[in-house]
Amino acid sequence: MSTVTTPLTNRLQDRKTLSDLVAAELRERIIAGHLPMGAPLNQFALTRELGVSRAVVREAFRQLEAAGMIQLTPYHHAVVIPLTRDDLDDLWEVRSALECVAARRAAHRMDAALLARLETLVEAMEHETDSEAWLELDRRFHVAICDAQANPLLHKLLEAVRVPIVRFIRSAVGLRPRMRSANAQHRAILEALRRHDAGRAQKVLRAHMQRTRRMLTHGRVLRGREPR
Repeated sequence: MSTVTTPLTNRLQDRKTLSDLVAAELRERIIAGHLPMGAPLNQFALTRELGVSRAVVREAFRQLEAAGMIQLTPYHHAVVIPLTRDDLDDLWEVRSALECVAARRAAHRMDAALLARLETLVEAMEHETDSEAWLELDRRFHVAICDAQANPLLHKLLEAVRVPIVRFIRSAVGLRPRMRSANAQHRAILEALRRHDAGRAQKVLRAHMQRTRRMLTHGRVLRGREPR
C-alpha cells in the first residue's frame, strides 16, 4: 500500500510517530490562536488536510485531551477547551510560584554567557513592535532564566502552565501597552540577576507576574467557573 506524502509526513523523524506530529501541529495552532478557545476540530477534515489516517488523528486527539487542551465530543470530533477566569487564577498561582523559584535559584547560578543571552533578549524586546514576535521573545526570556537551574522537572512544570496562559495572553486586548511596561520589568529582573541578588530578582519577578495577571483580567472578560 502506498503512503500519502505531505509536508507533515516529510517531517517524520526516527523517534516520532505520525500521531505525535499531528498532535504537535494542532498544539501549535491552538497556542498561536489559529484554533481559538471553543473552536471545533473535525477529525475527517483533518484526515484529508494532513494526509493521515483517522486512527492517527484519533490518537493525536487523545494526546491533546490528556494535555487538557481539547475535549472530545461525539462522532469523533473535538473542541478546544475554553478556559475560565478561575482556570487562569489556578494556572497563574502555580506559574508565579515556579517562576519565583526559578529566579531565586538563577541569581546564584548566573554566568557571563547566560547574562549575555538575557541581555540580547531584553534588548530585542525593547525594539520589537510586533506583538507575536514579542511574545516569542518573552517566552525565551523566561525559559532562559529557568535554564540556569538545569532542572528538567522545573522546565516541564513551567511549560505545562505556560501553554494555556499564552492562549489568554494572545486573546487579550491592548497588548502593546503591556509590552512597554513589561520591557522595563524584564530589564529590572535582568539587573537583579546580574547582581546575583536573589531576593530582588524574586521580588521583581513576582511584581511582573502580578502586573501581567491584572492586564489579562482587564484585557479580556473571562467566564467564571460554573457552580458545582
